[in-house]
Amino acid sequence: MVKPELLEAYKRTQFIVDLPDRQTIICHGQRNGVIEQILAEHAAKTGAFITAHNPRSQRLSDAENRERHRLLISDVKKQGLAKIMAGLRKRACLLLVPLTIRQSR
Repeated sequence: MVKPELLEAYKRTQFIVDLPDRQTIICHGQRNGVIEQILAEHAAKTGAFITAHNPRSQRLSDAENRERHRLLISDVKKQGLAKIMAGLRKRACLLLVPLTIRQSR
């Protein structure tokens, strides 16, 4: 379970998203035109940013984070999810679309 103060900190954070061809900022509870355009291009209404870096906000070494990201990409490929390589403040992440509620859990 995430501590309430950590959850609130995440909600207040502006996430800088580095996409292959542009950069945008996403904020909790706010719409983002760039992300909505990407979703529309994939005929998706939902998506999710996921990262394997620093799970549960516990710092890992760069080597551990790279290996976890490699395994995440492998798992995403096996599940057949569409992915867009992205970065959140220099941490590798994926934007997955389309994503059902069940897949996001």
